[in-house]
Amino acid sequence: GPILTALWFSFRTGLPGFPSPYTLKNYVDVLGSSKVYGVFLNTLGLGVGTMITVMFFAVPLSWLLARTDLPAKSLWLTVLSVEILIPGFLKAFAWILLLNPRTGIINVVLMGLLGLERAPINIYTLPAISFIQGLSLTPPAVFMIVTTFRAMDISLEESARVHGMRYGAIARRITLPLMMPALVAALLYYFVTAIETFEIPAILGLPSRIFVVTTLIYESTQPDAGLPNYGGASSIGMLLSAFSTAGLYFYFRTLRRANQYAVITGKGYRTREIALGKWKWVGMAFALSYLLPALVLPFLTLVWASLFRYLQAPSLKALPLASLDAYTKIWDAAGPTVLMNTALLMAITATLVMSLSVLISWVVIRSSFRWKKMLDMAAFLP
Repeated sequence: GPILTALWFSFRTGLPGFPSPYTLKNYVDVLGSSKVYGVFLNTLGLGVGTMITVMFFAVPLSWLLARTDLPAKSLWLTVLSVEILIPGFLKAFAWILLLNPRTGIINVVLMGLLGLERAPINIYTLPAISFIQGLSLTPPAVFMIVTTFRAMDISLEESARVHGMRYGAIARRITLPLMMPALVAALLYYFVTAIETFEIPAILGLPSRIFVVTTLIYESTQPDAGLPNYGGASSIGMLLSAFSTAGLYFYFRTLRRANQYAVITGKGYRTREIALGKWKWVGMAFALSYLLPALVLPFLTLVWASLFRYLQAPSLKALPLASLDAYTKIWDAAGPTVLMNTALLMAITATLVMSLSVLISWVVIRSSFRWKKMLDMAAFLP
């Protein structure tokens, strides 16, 4: 329904409800605009940067949690789950409080310590947006990849080890090839998610006029002056959908060769944790290197900022000015209706998502339905 509606309106001009002829003007304007090409390059850069950040953290974290004796693995998994609970726009606001060129806590501290006149770090750049969005998407990627690591039979790796192959070569020639379908799925999913996400690119990109496709669509439908351009926004959206569909095509081509990447056997299946030994602390340090920027710093910044009427750099001198006034006013400002709406949204959405996902997955994997691949693609497109 939404895709067909957007496709229909991409061939029309004017406002909904008013008669207008069918035309290719929207596509001609979009494809002939140098600004749109720049926006698509920004979008591609955002997707690639986010994907690199996600894979840099998610693959090692998944391996540590699934295949090694890393201490307190249940705690690490719980903390990753908590990180998912913080909305992306809140993380973006937290990083603005930390790295705003004029008032950001970290920039203010660095300028004072180093005697700088200008902030050394600018949060309003495409690499920064990609990095922060990548941090936000890493936990669900970990939960996607970790199950594949757990399902891998270690017999091939043990055979390679017996024949003298080192751990690095084993990872490169055995483990990663066996992981290929899961990695391709994660790469594709989070690339598409990155280029279609709105909140973080809008909050961090619009102040410096860095547009990606989603923020350009928003600007087209919510202009500062004049009428909204729904036709132009629809045509841009259809081009983005075509781009996503191309990625989906390569994903399904990879799945056709999934039998080459079998990761689990029958009766002889077993798994065993790898002893990290003296590298245990390196593994914990890597996990902390993710959690500090992804969760700890943003969370503590939001807590600190909530205690003051105006943003203060953390210091003992500022503590006497702290108060809980903002928390006492929450109930008066929101009331029970907001909390009830949120609870209903969570319950109904989760129930619908899981019900439809289980049914579609059963049909795609277990049934002989002739059009199940089309169903799989249709479920993925939204």
